[in-house]
Amino acid sequence: MGVKPTACEPLWSTRAFSIASSSLSERAKWGAMDPQTRAPRSFSASLLLVLGLLALAAVLVWVMVANGAEEPPSTTPTTDPPTTALPTSTTVSTTTTTTTTTLPIEERVLSSLIGEMSLRDKALQLLVVGGPGTDLIEAINQRVGSSCVGGVFLTEAQNNWGFDINGRASADAVLAAALGCTVGPVVVTDAEAGLRVLKVPVEPLVHPKNLDVALGEDLPGATAEFRSRSTRFASDLAAAGVHLNLGVLADVDVDANHYMARQRRSFGGDPVAVGALSEAMVMGHCEAGVAAVLKHFPNQGATLNDPHFGDSVSSNSFEQWRSFGAVPYVDTVAPVVMTGHIRYRGVDGDRPASLSSEITNGWLRSELGFNGVVITDDLATMAGVTVEGTAGARAVAAIEAGADWVLFVSFSEIEQIIASIVERASADPGFLARVDESLDRLLRLKAALGLVNPLDPDQFSLC
Repeated sequence: MGVKPTACEPLWSTRAFSIASSSLSERAKWGAMDPQTRAPRSFSASLLLVLGLLALAAVLVWVMVANGAEEPPSTTPTTDPPTTALPTSTTVSTTTTTTTTTLPIEERVLSSLIGEMSLRDKALQLLVVGGPGTDLIEAINQRVGSSCVGGVFLTEAQNNWGFDINGRASADAVLAAALGCTVGPVVVTDAEAGLRVLKVPVEPLVHPKNLDVALGEDLPGATAEFRSRSTRFASDLAAAGVHLNLGVLADVDVDANHYMARQRRSFGGDPVAVGALSEAMVMGHCEAGVAAVLKHFPNQGATLNDPHFGDSVSSNSFEQWRSFGAVPYVDTVAPVVMTGHIRYRGVDGDRPASLSSEITNGWLRSELGFNGVVITDDLATMAGVTVEGTAGARAVAAIEAGADWVLFVSFSEIEQIIASIVERASADPGFLARVDESLDRLLRLKAALGLVNPLDPDQFSLC
């Protein structure tokens, strides 16, 4: 967003032009008098000399002001400058036009908020954290002395929702605890289509393979039906207090023996169909005011093993990925993409995608042009990434690689994570700039969700 630059008026003085014009007019008026009314010749000669000097002085004043000199104070009343063009002159004057750019109020507020944050506050905003129990946000607050984290991950698996099936007490508890936060936390859950991964107590979204319209026969019809169902589903999530759903699968199955196909979670092996269906789910969420996360970048459908239990290595090369697994991410309107713990042999030292700058910045941002928020898959418990150093080291590596949010479904090591981010940002200006870049993206998303005081969410786009 922005406003058009305002061009300043030229710096030459119209008052100098007014003086010069008046002198010339008076001389013309004097020359037009009847000879009988003129003063004696000696007096006329003196007067003509005086008038000539005045005209010369006026021209000098005009030239000085045109070149930025201060105009001498005038003791005579000024009138509006004439609107006629300047007379032709042998003196060439160069004027400079100065432009100024005024940022909209939203941009100024965002910049101010980031500038006023301490390093610790910045580190907290980069964290999406989970843990056991219905009083999760209070437990986080007691541990780190703040509720102003990036997000709070609520899941039935950790009894975060309790028995509040029809209400939103769990989410409201998060927001109530964060009332003092200028930038509130997002309420996050993981609700995929189907029953395999549904971590919030709402009616499930039918899996695309079970739609009334057969996928293979009518993809446009199936896509339209799935979008409509997704809107209703996301409306239920919003009613439960959810801001962000990690549940949109964009994984394209390489074959039936691979991890995602075995679990019957993915939308199939046709990249075009998977892209259309995942985008329909994203748009359905947008229509309900919920941010949807496209996952698992680059493509979990090309891995044989489950990253929850060990290394998850892609069977595709980069070129194969470009024509296959990348398709659902091309021109996506998704506000957030999740990077998985997927390794590509020979790419960025075999690092998992979640910690790889070549994959996050190179493939996702440069190759595909994605400018939204990037969140990692869980860095706390998944064996495919926990071998990569301490929790703090993993968080720093992910942020360095281009992630904006780092997801830890357990906050047991949250102090170490915060300390690692703060220490690195204190010592490395480049890393601090990387953190601020993430904060700009995150605050824009949160503003669109109504979580940044005093910004108007209508001034920001969710999708």
